[in-house]
Amino acid sequence: MNLRSILKLCSVLSITMLLGMGIAMAQPGDDPPDNPPVPISGIGYLLALGGALGVKKIYDIRKNNRSR
Repeated sequence: MNLRSILKLCSVLSITMLLGMGIAMAQPGDDPPDNPPVPISGIGYLLALGGALGVKKIYDIRKNNRSR
């Protein structure tokens, strides 16, 4: 690579970073207070499914131990 292509690359990267910095530092708009930013109900479903899977595994282990 010659000096001219390196200078072009550096200038394109610098402009891109400067323009991207304005987007990255932008503040979010006003959200209504009744909408939570994180869907907690999804986490609840995952916990419930994990608990059900654990209960099933315990049931299967106890069932296999009784049949021996």
